[in-house]
Amino acid sequence: GQYNEAYHYMAGSAVYGNVAETEQDGEYNLATVDQMTNYNTAIQVQDAYAPSDDILDTDASNEAEDNQSYIVQAGGDYNTAETYQFGDRNIAGIWQEGANNTVVVDQGIWDQRPSVGEANHGYDNVFDAQIAGDDNSLTALQDGFENVMEFDLYTTHDGSNSGNIIDAYQLGGTNIMKVQVKGDDNTTFDFDQLGHANVIKGLGDDEFFFYEGDEATDFTIYQFGLGNQVDGEIWHGKGIDLNINQQGDYNYAEVDAMDWNNVIDIDQVSPQGIDMADRNEAFIYQRGGGNSAVVNQNGTNNTANVTQIP
Repeated sequence: GQYNEAYHYMAGSAVYGNVAETEQDGEYNLATVDQMTNYNTAIQVQDAYAPSDDILDTDASNEAEDNQSYIVQAGGDYNTAETYQFGDRNIAGIWQEGANNTVVVDQGIWDQRPSVGEANHGYDNVFDAQIAGDDNSLTALQDGFENVMEFDLYTTHDGSNSGNIIDAYQLGGTNIMKVQVKGDDNTTFDFDQLGHANVIKGLGDDEFFFYEGDEATDFTIYQFGLGNQVDGEIWHGKGIDLNINQQGDYNYAEVDAMDWNNVIDIDQVSPQGIDMADRNEAFIYQRGGGNSAVVNQNGTNNTANVTQIP
């Protein structure tokens, strides 16, 4: 039904974890979980009771919209937080502090996923992740349009944040990823957007996504479509290997990196079998020694600029 509320609070113990599960079918529902200490699991599902086989169905009884899911796992290690939402205008927030924690978020048609390129549902969803600690793993997926993901591993919890993994995926158009990350020895950052007019930028009104740290050896941004945009800044970063791959027309990529021994590679090329890689723009600014920059473009009316300052 509608306007239901569910709350879990678990103080826990230092050794044995608790499990909290919430399932809500309908609209305008709220679910929260607060868990302390270690080895906890929180799973929240907000979907439709009998979703239509037709993902374009507008029957209100087959929707699960305007729901909110919040999970807080504080002061512990080896915790797991999972949120699954179906529909439009849903909000998911996850806050974790500790080490070896796991986050999984799936918004959109999570249980009726269409083929690639067929996302027609999932509008105005928001996911906010605030994470502090080491060796954490975060996987997030949104299907649809005008969705927002926010990743804060920097401002709210200013910790070491080392050895973390972020794997984020948006299928659709006019989606936004907002990113601020701090830490060293982070193994994988993978941000993918398939569709048109998508943007990767910073938190709030900040134009640039922000990274501060050393040894991000697998840092990948992939965008497929038209009119996509990446703006980024890297501060005090050594040994960063950043690859930006944009396939399509009218794409824009700009990266400003400070420090040493960084590699920045921007590829703006045609998708396989499709003749489209025109009017793209790529700008790389590097300050420091031992840096490398590569821009690869195929097509017409493209612009590329590399500036390196010792």
